[in-house]
Amino acid sequence: MMEHTGVVGMGMLAAWRNSGLGTELMKHSINWAKENAILELLWLQVYCENEIGVNLYWKMNFKENRIIKNYFKRNGKYYDNLTMSLSLK
Repeated sequence: MMEHTGVVGMGMLAAWRNSGLGTELMKHSINWAKENAILELLWLQVYCENEIGVNLYWKMNFKENRIIKNYFKRNGKYYDNLTMSLSLK
């Protein structure tokens, strides 16, 4: 069973980026997950070009697991996707 893992994700409107809101949301999500007796691992996916998001997740101690090349295609351009995880125990 996959009861021990949780997926976290968020999107931020441009007007709210670099305001500290993403950091606070991640802190609260991680704290909630750590207080949950069942969860042992949080994971997420982020586009590699989203430097603000990637840096936030590094700051929150998420570790890189794998990059999926050409994961998303928009207007003829390909984007890579990064999977990251955080051990809660």
